[in-house]
Amino acid sequence: MKLGFKSIFILFILLGVFYTPASHAQFLKKNKKESKKNEGDEPKELSNKDRVQAEYFFIDGIKYALLEEWAKALVLFNKSIELNPGVATPHLKVSEILQEQGDLEKALYHANEAIRLNDQNPAYYEQAAKVHTEMGNLKEASEVYERMFAKIDKDLKEYYFNLAALYMYQQEFERAINIYDKIEEEFGLNEDLVIQKQKIYLRLNDLEGAIKETQKLVKSNPQSEQYMLSMAELLNANKKSKEAIELVESFVRENKDAVRSKFYLSKIYAEQRKYDLSDSLMLEVLPSDMLSLQDKLNYFVSRFSRRSDFSDEEKLRLKKIGEAILTNHEEESRAHAAMGDLYFALKDKSSALENYLNSLVLDDTNFNVWNNVLTLQYETQDFDELAKYADQALILYPNHAPFYLYLGVAHFSNQNYQRAVRAFEQGKKLSSSNLQLLGYFLSHLGDSYYRLNEFEKSDEAYEAVLDFEPDNMYVLNNYSYYLSLRKEKLDKAKEMSGKTVQKEPHNPTYLDTYAWVLFQMGEYEKAKKYIERAIEKGETSGEVYEHYGDILYKNGDVDKAVTYWEKARGLDDASELIDKKIADRKFYE
Repeated sequence: MKLGFKSIFILFILLGVFYTPASHAQFLKKNKKESKKNEGDEPKELSNKDRVQAEYFFIDGIKYALLEEWAKALVLFNKSIELNPGVATPHLKVSEILQEQGDLEKALYHANEAIRLNDQNPAYYEQAAKVHTEMGNLKEASEVYERMFAKIDKDLKEYYFNLAALYMYQQEFERAINIYDKIEEEFGLNEDLVIQKQKIYLRLNDLEGAIKETQKLVKSNPQSEQYMLSMAELLNANKKSKEAIELVESFVRENKDAVRSKFYLSKIYAEQRKYDLSDSLMLEVLPSDMLSLQDKLNYFVSRFSRRSDFSDEEKLRLKKIGEAILTNHEEESRAHAAMGDLYFALKDKSSALENYLNSLVLDDTNFNVWNNVLTLQYETQDFDELAKYADQALILYPNHAPFYLYLGVAHFSNQNYQRAVRAFEQGKKLSSSNLQLLGYFLSHLGDSYYRLNEFEKSDEAYEAVLDFEPDNMYVLNNYSYYLSLRKEKLDKAKEMSGKTVQKEPHNPTYLDTYAWVLFQMGEYEKAKKYIERAIEKGETSGEVYEHYGDILYKNGDVDKAVTYWEKARGLDDASELIDKKIADRKFYE
């Protein structure tokens, strides 16, 4: 740590040293006697000239230290030591500067010299301990403080904290507790000390010790809600929820306005699945300003985020809790977002979307809300709104690839294929490190380019997916179907479509595609078999009925073919030739 003016000044006050020539002379005289006592030998008698010169070197050193000109200060302190080696304080200053410069071995030497010359000043021991600590010698640092306590017979209670911290770092928890006990004896009961000892006991798997420590606080102030809740949290966290509940319930009975206690009790009830009791207490305390919005939201969201089996009564209570939060925090976007989360969990997509949009009006920077809005608009097939909000989301998050996927799907569904391609191409650039996401973009590019009659680009996109996802059912089906419509690479189309039917033999979409590939290859009887299986499995679109009619016609069953063409005409996705086929009782392509 850099030595500044303030820290040096405070150190001087702690040492009781005021550096005037007269006072320093007295200090040197005193330390001469101490040096004689500590070394056992008569120090060399200094001339008055040397003594004064040493003093001035020291004072000049202090001046340069205050200016943070460490090199000059170091030279002057060393000159002072050379002239008068029996004074401890210059050694302390040299030690501090050397520690700052990273020369820890020499810094330790001078700190020890200061102790040797004056073993009654705790600041010298503290400096030696600091250097040991920086060197990683935690055991030696602890021993320095222990020597200090044994040597100096006066109040040193402020240094107990340093020693306790050293024991904690060394994981000598029993010793740390002993020191904290001494601190408690000196300073009295202290919340921070109790919490620290509580943590130590828990690390030692001594739950009873931790409980006894916390009980000290409770007994010291039985009306303290904070202390009582600390005890309850300790009990509940260590599988003593019954005792925790009894403690909090007792406090609540005596303190009707104990909002935080009721709030905590509601959380414990929820953990025990006593949801009616939990919700009732929560509704009681929600209007209080003593609870932060985050506290309320944490409880609210936890009530529904990990479950889906809600009774009608419980759904009603949850909605009441959400509405109560909104009533008190109407201008908070997080409250609207949480309400959206509830409706999302309850599968009420319309209400969820409404609340999410309200949240965005208040704060449009919540990424999760944007993601939920786009997801819901996609699920509800509201592609106009999906395109609108995906564009807005990308203004805020232009590098988030999935938002381009939503935008592209919206444009594709609205038959804006050029816009879809632009969105998918941009998303593809951002997805090179995510093969799954890249596969989605390439698949949709294949579909989009096909609709634009850019068949080469369409095929390239599909082929790119199959290079790293050879079993991508979506691509295998669409690619083979589009090849069959173009009557190109029919052998390849048959191979790909056959793979989907083999993998999922009951999928009506895959069965229909395979039937149509066979039809284009002239395998009419086999095609009839697979198209009938597709209809049997539930594929009843106008396109499938029309395909079935075409296949029946090629198999010579014209009457039945017309029947299925007529069924197809009543549906949206039949071809433009359907009326002509029915009128002429003939297949056209």
